[in-house]
Amino acid sequence: MKEHIKLFLKGMILGLGKILPGISGTIFAITLGVYDNCIYLIANLKKELKKSIKYLTPIALGIMISIIILSKMVIFLINNYYNEILCFFIGILIESSIIMYRKSKINVKKDIKVFILTLLISLIINIISIKKIITIPNNIIGNFILGSVESVTSIVPGISGTSILIILNSYERVLSSFSEVLNIKKFSETIYFFIPFIIGIVFNTIIISKIINKQLKNNYNKTYTIIFAIIIVSTIFLLMHIKKFFITYFCTGFFFYKIINKYFSK
Repeated sequence: MKEHIKLFLKGMILGLGKILPGISGTIFAITLGVYDNCIYLIANLKKELKKSIKYLTPIALGIMISIIILSKMVIFLINNYYNEILCFFIGILIESSIIMYRKSKINVKKDIKVFILTLLISLIINIISIKKIITIPNNIIGNFILGSVESVTSIVPGISGTSILIILNSYERVLSSFSEVLNIKKFSETIYFFIPFIIGIVFNTIIISKIINKQLKNNYNKTYTIIFAIIIVSTIFLLMHIKKFFITYFCTGFFFYKIINKYFSK
C-alpha cells in the first residue's frame, strides 16, 4: 500500500510536468526513477499484465487527478503571474535536467553529430512554435490527432507536450477541457473532446513504447544525447519568453524540485 501511494504521488508530479509550459513530463519520470519501468511494462503489456496493472494504475491515476485539479491553477498563474511562474518552471527544468544528466551517465562527445543535429531540429521546431503557423481543427479527427501528439510527447523524453500543443494552437483548448472535466454543464463538450483524444493516446502509446524500449536497449547513449539536446533548446526558448527575470522564483523552483526528487526518487 505504501508503495502504491508513493507511485500515485509520483504520478501527481508527472501530471504537473504535463501541463507546465516548456517542460517535459518524461524528464520528471526519468529523475523519479519510473520511466524505464513504465516503458518496459507498456511495451510488454500482455507478457507482464498483472505487474503492469499493479505498477501503472496508481501512476496513471496520479497523472489524471493532477491534471484535472491543477489545470485551472496553472491557467490562472500564467494569465496573472506569467514572468514569475515561468522563472519558477525554468528552475524546475534546469534542476531536473541536471539530475537526468547525472543519472543517465551519457557521453555527449561520443555522439556529437547526433547532438548538433538534434539542436538544429529543436531550434527549428521552437521557432515555428513562436509563429504558431499550424492549427488542429476542433473535431473528432483533430482531437484524435491531439491524443496522438499527447502520446508521443508523454513517451519520448525531452519533448515538451505543451510546446507542441502551442505550435498546433491547441494548448488552451486541451488545458481548458481538462479543467472543465468535472463541470456537468459542459459534459457533452467534454465527451466530444475526450473520447477521440483518449483513443489517440491508447492507440499510439503501446506502439511508441515498443520502439523506445528497443532504442533504450540498443542505443542508450544516443537516445539520451538526443533528449539532452532537446532540453537545452527548450530551456533557451523559455528564457527568451521572459520579460523580467525573478531570481527568487527561479531558485525556489530549482530547490523545490531538488527536495522533491531527493524524497521520491528513492
